[in-house]
Amino acid sequence: MKVFVVKSDYSEVPLVEVREEGGIIDFVVDNTSGRIPAKVGRSYQQLLQYVGKSSHLSIEEPKKATVNLLRYVMSNGDVVELTSDGHTCVLNGQLLSQEEKDALFDSFRRGEIKVARKTDVQEALPVLPSNRLQPRREMKHEINPQVMDMIENDQRTKDKERMMASRQYDSEIDDAPLHEAEDKDWVKDFFRYLKYGDQDER
Repeated sequence: MKVFVVKSDYSEVPLVEVREEGGIIDFVVDNTSGRIPAKVGRSYQQLLQYVGKSSHLSIEEPKKATVNLLRYVMSNGDVVELTSDGHTCVLNGQLLSQEEKDALFDSFRRGEIKVARKTDVQEALPVLPSNRLQPRREMKHEINPQVMDMIENDQRTKDKERMMASRQYDSEIDDAPLHEAEDKDWVKDFFRYLKYGDQDER
Protein backbone atom coordinates (compact mmCIF):
# COMPACT_ATOMS: atom_id res chain seq x y z
CA MET A 1 0.00 0.00 0.00
CA LYS A 2 1.15 3.54 -0.78
CA VAL A 3 -0.08 6.92 0.40
CA PHE A 4 -0.27 9.94 -1.93
CA VAL A 5 -1.36 13.55 -1.57
CA VAL A 6 -2.45 15.88 -4.36
CA LYS A 7 -1.35 19.49 -3.88
CA SER A 8 -2.06 22.76 -5.65
CA ASP A 9 0.33 25.67 -6.16
CA TYR A 10 -2.50 27.89 -4.93
CA SER A 11 -2.99 26.21 -1.53
CA GLU A 12 -0.81 24.99 1.33
CA VAL A 13 -3.51 22.47 2.30
CA PRO A 14 -3.46 19.19 0.29
CA LEU A 15 -6.52 18.81 -1.91
CA VAL A 16 -6.83 15.06 -1.35
CA GLU A 17 -5.01 12.23 0.38
CA VAL A 18 -5.42 8.74 -1.03
CA ARG A 19 -4.21 5.24 -0.28
CA GLU A 20 -3.38 3.06 -3.29
CA GLU A 21 -3.16 -0.68 -3.72
CA GLY A 22 -3.22 -2.53 -7.04
CA GLY A 23 -4.18 0.57 -9.00
CA ILE A 24 -7.25 1.23 -6.83
CA ILE A 25 -7.42 4.27 -4.55
CA ASP A 26 -9.23 5.02 -1.31
CA PHE A 27 -9.86 8.71 -0.55
CA VAL A 28 -8.96 9.45 3.07
CA VAL A 29 -9.05 13.25 2.88
CA ASP A 30 -11.03 15.26 0.32
CA ASN A 31 -10.95 19.06 0.45
CA THR A 32 -12.53 19.43 -3.01
CA SER A 33 -16.16 18.83 -1.99
CA GLY A 34 -16.12 15.59 -3.98
CA ARG A 35 -14.90 17.14 -7.24
CA ILE A 36 -11.74 15.04 -7.67
CA PRO A 37 -13.33 11.74 -6.50
CA ALA A 38 -16.16 12.32 -8.99
CA LYS A 39 -13.65 12.86 -11.81
CA VAL A 40 -11.34 9.91 -11.15
CA GLY A 41 -13.49 7.36 -9.28
CA ARG A 42 -11.28 4.76 -7.60
CA SER A 43 -8.66 4.62 -10.36
CA TYR A 44 -5.08 5.61 -9.55
CA GLN A 45 -4.31 5.92 -13.27
CA GLN A 46 -7.22 8.34 -13.73
CA LEU A 47 -5.92 10.39 -10.80
CA LEU A 48 -2.46 10.58 -12.39
CA GLN A 49 -3.99 11.69 -15.68
CA TYR A 50 -6.14 14.29 -13.92
CA VAL A 51 -3.11 15.75 -12.14
CA GLY A 52 -0.97 15.55 -15.30
CA LYS A 53 -3.43 17.69 -17.27
CA SER A 54 -3.25 20.49 -14.72
CA SER A 55 -0.63 23.25 -14.68
CA HIS A 56 -0.87 23.78 -10.91
CA LEU A 57 -1.48 20.29 -9.43
CA SER A 58 1.14 17.80 -8.26
CA ILE A 59 1.03 14.36 -6.63
CA GLU A 60 3.59 13.05 -4.15
CA GLU A 61 4.14 10.67 -1.28
CA PRO A 62 4.29 12.20 2.22
CA LYS A 63 7.83 12.44 3.57
CA LYS A 64 6.97 10.34 6.62
CA ALA A 65 4.57 7.57 7.55
CA THR A 66 0.97 8.77 7.93
CA VAL A 67 -0.74 5.48 8.79
CA ASN A 68 -0.01 2.05 10.26
CA LEU A 69 -1.05 -1.29 8.79
CA LEU A 70 -2.26 -4.41 10.61
CA ARG A 71 -2.16 -7.81 8.91
CA TYR A 72 -4.45 -10.76 9.73
CA VAL A 73 -4.39 -14.27 8.26
CA MET A 74 -7.84 -15.85 8.06
CA SER A 75 -8.66 -19.51 8.67
CA ASN A 76 -9.45 -19.88 4.95
CA GLY A 77 -6.02 -18.55 3.96
CA ASP A 78 -7.15 -15.03 3.03
CA VAL A 79 -4.97 -12.13 4.17
CA VAL A 80 -6.68 -9.00 5.48
CA GLU A 81 -4.66 -5.80 5.87
CA LEU A 82 -6.34 -3.02 7.82
CA THR A 83 -5.06 0.47 8.55
CA SER A 84 -4.95 1.35 12.24
CA ASP A 85 -7.56 4.08 11.75
CA GLY A 86 -9.96 1.47 10.32
CA HIS A 87 -10.48 3.50 7.15
CA THR A 88 -8.76 1.31 4.56
CA CYS A 89 -9.01 -2.46 4.18
CA VAL A 90 -7.18 -4.68 1.69
CA LEU A 91 -8.21 -8.31 1.10
CA ASN A 92 -5.63 -10.45 -0.74
CA GLY A 93 -4.13 -7.34 -2.33
CA GLN A 94 -7.50 -5.87 -3.36
CA LEU A 95 -8.55 -2.57 -1.81
CA LEU A 96 -12.15 -2.86 -0.59
CA SER A 97 -14.94 -0.32 -0.95
CA GLN A 98 -17.03 0.67 2.09
CA GLU A 99 -19.73 -1.80 1.04
CA GLU A 100 -17.16 -4.59 0.75
CA LYS A 101 -15.69 -3.69 4.15
CA ASP A 102 -19.15 -3.89 5.71
CA ALA A 103 -19.75 -7.29 4.07
CA LEU A 104 -16.42 -8.57 5.40
CA PHE A 105 -17.23 -7.36 8.90
CA ASP A 106 -20.67 -9.02 8.72
CA SER A 107 -18.94 -12.29 7.77
CA PHE A 108 -16.88 -12.03 10.96
CA ARG A 109 -19.97 -11.38 13.04
CA ARG A 110 -21.78 -14.39 11.57
CA GLY A 111 -18.75 -16.60 12.22
CA GLU A 112 -18.29 -17.44 8.53
CA ILE A 113 -14.68 -16.22 8.67
CA LYS A 114 -12.31 -16.64 11.60
CA VAL A 115 -8.85 -15.28 12.30
CA ALA A 116 -6.04 -17.84 12.29
CA ARG A 117 -3.20 -15.44 13.14
CA LYS A 118 -3.92 -12.31 15.16
CA THR A 119 -1.95 -9.09 15.36
CA ASP A 120 -1.99 -6.62 18.24
CA VAL A 121 -2.85 -3.03 17.41
CA GLN A 122 0.48 -1.94 18.91
CA GLU A 123 2.33 -4.09 16.36
CA ALA A 124 0.97 -2.22 13.36
CA LEU A 125 3.59 -1.49 10.70
CA PRO A 126 3.98 2.07 9.39
CA VAL A 127 3.29 2.63 5.70
CA LEU A 128 6.49 4.36 4.62
CA PRO A 129 7.12 6.33 1.42
CA SER A 130 8.84 4.08 -1.11
CA ASN A 131 11.61 6.60 -1.74
CA ARG A 132 12.39 6.87 1.97
CA LEU A 133 13.09 3.18 2.58
CA GLN A 134 16.73 2.56 3.45
CA PRO A 135 18.63 -0.66 4.18
CA ARG A 136 19.25 -1.39 7.84
CA ARG A 137 23.01 -1.47 7.28
CA GLU A 138 22.96 2.30 6.69
CA MET A 139 21.54 2.96 10.15
CA LYS A 140 24.64 3.35 12.33
CA HIS A 141 23.29 5.54 15.11
CA GLU A 142 23.76 4.23 18.65
CA ILE A 143 20.81 4.36 21.02
CA ASN A 144 21.29 6.18 24.31
CA PRO A 145 21.14 3.75 27.29
CA GLN A 146 18.55 5.97 29.01
CA VAL A 147 16.36 5.77 25.93
CA MET A 148 16.74 1.97 25.95
CA ASP A 149 15.62 1.89 29.61
CA MET A 150 12.56 3.97 28.72
CA ILE A 151 11.74 1.63 25.84
CA GLU A 152 12.10 -1.45 28.04
CA ASN A 153 9.94 0.06 30.82
CA ASP A 154 7.31 1.00 28.27
CA GLN A 155 7.41 -2.53 26.85
CA ARG A 156 6.93 -4.06 30.32
CA THR A 157 3.92 -1.79 30.90
CA LYS A 158 2.40 -2.82 27.57
CA ASP A 159 3.03 -6.50 28.34
CA LYS A 160 1.12 -6.13 31.62
CA GLU A 161 -1.74 -4.39 29.83
CA ARG A 162 -1.88 -7.21 27.26
CA MET A 163 -2.07 -9.82 30.04
CA MET A 164 -4.96 -7.95 31.68
CA ALA A 165 -6.80 -7.30 28.42
CA SER A 166 -10.22 -8.83 27.83
CA ARG A 167 -13.11 -8.45 25.41
CA GLN A 168 -14.75 -6.06 27.90
CA TYR A 169 -11.72 -3.73 28.04
CA ASP A 170 -8.60 -3.85 25.95
CA SER A 171 -6.44 -0.71 26.19
CA GLU A 172 -4.82 -1.39 22.79
CA ILE A 173 -8.25 -1.22 21.19
CA ASP A 174 -10.27 1.06 23.47
CA ASP A 175 -7.51 3.67 23.80
CA ALA A 176 -6.27 3.42 20.20
CA PRO A 177 -5.79 6.79 18.45
CA LEU A 178 -8.76 6.68 16.08
CA HIS A 179 -9.27 10.42 15.63
CA GLU A 180 -9.23 10.01 11.83
CA ALA A 181 -11.75 7.18 11.80
CA GLU A 182 -15.18 8.05 10.41
CA ASP A 183 -16.94 5.62 12.79
CA LYS A 184 -14.82 4.92 15.89
CA ASP A 185 -17.27 2.37 17.35
CA TRP A 186 -17.31 0.41 14.07
CA VAL A 187 -13.51 0.32 14.00
CA LYS A 188 -13.23 -0.77 17.66
CA ASP A 189 -15.82 -3.52 17.14
CA PHE A 190 -13.93 -4.66 14.04
CA PHE A 191 -10.62 -4.87 15.93
CA ARG A 192 -12.37 -6.66 18.82
CA TYR A 193 -13.82 -9.33 16.52
CA LEU A 194 -10.43 -9.80 14.87
CA LYS A 195 -8.68 -10.26 18.22
CA TYR A 196 -11.30 -12.11 20.27
CA GLY A 197 -13.68 -13.62 17.74
CA ASP A 198 -17.42 -13.81 18.24
CA GLN A 199 -18.56 -12.90 21.75
CA ASP A 200 -20.62 -16.08 21.84
CA GLU A 201 -17.57 -18.30 21.25
CA ARG A 202 -16.37 -20.41 24.14
